[in-house]
Amino acid sequence: MQESSLALKIKALRRMRNWTQAELATQAHISRSYVSELERGTREPTVGIIKNIADALEAPIDVFFDNVRTLNSEVIIPMLPPEIRAFIAQPESLEYIRIALKAKNLCINKVILSDIVDAIGKGKQK
Repeated sequence: MQESSLALKIKALRRMRNWTQAELATQAHISRSYVSELERGTREPTVGIIKNIADALEAPIDVFFDNVRTLNSEVIIPMLPPEIRAFIAQPESLEYIRIALKAKNLCINKVILSDIVDAIGKGKQK
């Protein structure tokens, strides 16, 4: 079964907060198994449950009703931790973000990626 847009959004927003399914469940006043079912797309929530999840994630509820499969930056950026927002706002951050995306696509592990980023930073200091 292919995950629905709603399932993908719930999972993405939960992961963006660095929460486990259990943490979202607690904050949204639902069970962890219910969150799992929602994220797998095997269960359809009521509007009330969607509101609880939106409130828990501090996301606008209309995000969950939009037909777009991805979330736009106007929705995501305000939800990010302040240090991440500050990093994104720096023009030179784009280069590091591009490297991280390429590393993810090439399955480069975090240690190697960290070494690459450190090398770039040292090269710019010269």
